[in-house]
Formats: sequence, C-alpha cells, structure tokens
Amino acid sequence: MNNFPTKWFICDRCEGEGKVAHEAFSNGITSSEWNDSDQWDDESKETYMRGGYDVSCPQCKGLGREKLPDREQMTPQQIRRLDRVEAVESIRAAQRAEDERTRRMESGGYYQ
Repeated sequence: MNNFPTKWFICDRCEGEGKVAHEAFSNGITSSEWNDSDQWDDESKETYMRGGYDVSCPQCKGLGREKLPDREQMTPQQIRRLDRVEAVESIRAAQRAEDERTRRMESGGYYQ
C-alpha cells in the first residue's frame, strides 16, 4: 500500500508484544493433556506458561507495531483508491481461505 500517508499503529494481532502463541497451541491444551506427565513435564509446563513456545508475530514481523495508511492525512481521492485496494485484498484473502479449506477437505484433514 505504497503511495499513501502512513503512521505507526500497535499490531492488533499480538497487541504490541511482537510474539504470538505457536500454531500448535491454537486449540489450547486440555486438562488431561496438561496433567499427563508423558506429554507435559514440569519444565515444559513452566516453559509454556512463560511464553517460551511463542513465535514472532507474522503480521508485524515481531515489531509489535505496523506502519499503516493514515486516513486522516489522505485526500478524498486517496481514500477512494485505498478503499478499492482493501476491497480487492479482502476478496483475495477470502479466496485463499476457501482454497485452504478445500485443500484440507480433499486431504482428509478438515473436521467441522
């Protein structure tokens, strides 16, 4: 989104922390998993609780902030152009998500 005035915003995915939970934990951990010493020893639990398995935020690349278009500094023409760019990006993101769902269903890895 070049050619638009920008300003820094706190990343809304990691809320400024620069890191997020690893995808492996996206569904959480059940109490039976947590209490099973074969799966979670005390050291692993401690590492988990202090964020030791977290990964760099993919949205802000670990910065905790993002440089985004600043609508307050834009002309009406720039705002209309940005709205068109964002609409196209939204459609493409929805198409990618649908493609991913289809791939998972076809591979047997999708459960609802």
